[in-house]
Amino acid sequence: MIMLRKSTITFYKKTPGDEHVYKSAYCVCPLTQGSSDDEELYPTEFLYTLQYLGIPNHELLLKAGCPIILLRNINQTAGMCNGTRLIVTRLDKRVIQAEVVTGTNKGHNVIMRQVEMSPSYTKWPLTLNHRQFPVKFCFAMTINKSQGKTFDHVGVYLPKPVFSHG
Repeated sequence: MIMLRKSTITFYKKTPGDEHVYKSAYCVCPLTQGSSDDEELYPTEFLYTLQYLGIPNHELLLKAGCPIILLRNINQTAGMCNGTRLIVTRLDKRVIQAEVVTGTNKGHNVIMRQVEMSPSYTKWPLTLNHRQFPVKFCFAMTINKSQGKTFDHVGVYLPKPVFSHG
């Protein structure tokens, strides 16, 4: 199941192009397997429902032209760092081609492949290896992700007053 906010779905549907669904692969790290019953205790369908901070969901739904953000450092010399914003230009079965839209490498085309990630904190008594593209939609971003970046235009949504002086 893909969990997106209503506003994200609206922007996504307005983006022209064909949808591509990339599904992740989970496996239990062999060093943490306590018994042979782990596969019965933690079926694959259950593992696909788990969500962790900084790790994409099981299903990643993308279209060419959609803005995305990197969740991991891939290649720092090429500007492929955590928080880099990109625009998807081409989607293939095993790779995503995108154009960098922020930083010193703005305008460069890059190719990404799936990488293996493990959540740093989990309440489960096993370690999961999660293989997926390290990207998420980036129609909007938090203040923390925007620190140190320069933007030509910014929209701020403040449903409640946030400044103490009114």
